[in-house]
Amino acid sequence: MELTWIKYFVELAHEGHMTRTAEKLGVSQPNLSMVIKRLEQELGVPLFDRVGRRITLSDYGKAFLPYATKTLSAIESGKRAVLEVKGIYDRNITLATTGTTFLFGLLKDFIKQYPDVRVRQFIVSPEEASSMLKMGKADFAITSPPLSDEELCTTLIYEDKILLATSRDHHLSREESIDLRDLKDEPFIDLVENYTFRKLTDEMCQLAGFTPNIVFEGEIVLMAELVEEGLGVALIPESIMRLYPDFPVKVIPIRYPEYTRKVGLSWYKHSHMGKYKEAFREF
Repeated sequence: MELTWIKYFVELAHEGHMTRTAEKLGVSQPNLSMVIKRLEQELGVPLFDRVGRRITLSDYGKAFLPYATKTLSAIESGKRAVLEVKGIYDRNITLATTGTTFLFGLLKDFIKQYPDVRVRQFIVSPEEASSMLKMGKADFAITSPPLSDEELCTTLIYEDKILLATSRDHHLSREESIDLRDLKDEPFIDLVENYTFRKLTDEMCQLAGFTPNIVFEGEIVLMAELVEEGLGVALIPESIMRLYPDFPVKVIPIRYPEYTRKVGLSWYKHSHMGKYKEAFREF
């Protein structure tokens, strides 16, 4: 059994599609199929159930996957340990995150204190972040909501209040607090759907009994400009105001429903950490 076979198996298990997996690995589909077939022959069992183009793990595959994942992670940890002896690896920290707004203060202070460390960030879904940690493709994940997985260690960094943003001359701008149920007829400026924060704000509106009338979906800075012009209201995390202290909008606390965004730091419990990664974890 070759290490490449295990790598191909794990990627196919996560992707669930032969063509996409082959493209991701940079190999031909026939080559990928041949490797999986050899692995199944060596184990003597089918690892996948094939229904049309969709591929799902068989019961045998589900049993094999956690051990295959740990094998790849152990190899990555071994490589890191060797590179750390050479003084290379530990100066590189890879982050898998579900957003950017909760990173600024943390990264700014860390990079100032450790200027020789190189930090790379990948914006991914919570599921992808978990997978990257287990496969050794990321050192840490900073996510909202925090990851919950028995193979990961997770600590809560902070909780972020959700606020209403309006233009300074909006008819609600002088309110001390807002009941979200009173906004069912307001036009909303919002993040695009693939953001986890967007899922949270959609959930808030549903709890308040309405589906928001979204007139624009985009990035946070452009959202602020449109809110400033009075083209709609927006739900934003409190940390935005720390990140952009001159944000040109009026922010109002929401009394119902009162929501917070939890942000967590996670790492693979079996990963090897040098002094800089330990420093980042404790920062």
